[in-house]
Amino acid sequence: MLSLWERGVHPEELERELRRALPGMAWTAVGSLARSAVEIARTFRGGEVWERVDRSWQDLPERHRKLTDARRANDVVLRWLNERVQKVALDLPVDEAASAALERCRQFPSANRSGWAEVYCWLLPDDAPTVQVLVGKSRIGWATVSDAGRGALKSEEQRGIYADGSLFLDYSGDEMELVCFLPGER
Repeated sequence: MLSLWERGVHPEELERELRRALPGMAWTAVGSLARSAVEIARTFRGGEVWERVDRSWQDLPERHRKLTDARRANDVVLRWLNERVQKVALDLPVDEAASAALERCRQFPSANRSGWAEVYCWLLPDDAPTVQVLVGKSRIGWATVSDAGRGALKSEEQRGIYADGSLFLDYSGDEMELVCFLPGER
């Protein structure tokens, strides 16, 4: 459109000029998509055989449910029966024995942040005021929540529901961020 404007194409001739330019734009787009597809194939190809990425080790243990699954924001009934869920950033002192688990977590690039890895995590209430931060069945570290938040987490734990979120790991350093969904105020 900009090149047509710069060439001074009259508005009455615009449709004809766009039809004339369309095949060239289509070939440019198809060529760009093809190059991208080749790069994606190279990235995900393991040797000569395609491998499915196994993320099952990040899943919650059996009979545990995520808080975000139990309190879907688009479920009108649950929205009125349960308190809201709040997205909260928490400090994460890392467990010294978690270095192998953290390296495994760095394998999964974040869809939301460039240069970061992202894995799903969940919180297991522990002695006041801490909660254990786990990825699957591996403890990564500890986080501190308020007394009210911890009480809500303990209450949900009795129903088999646990707060969940994401652990972000910076590829270029040791920086980490923990973002979890906690029961919120009405």
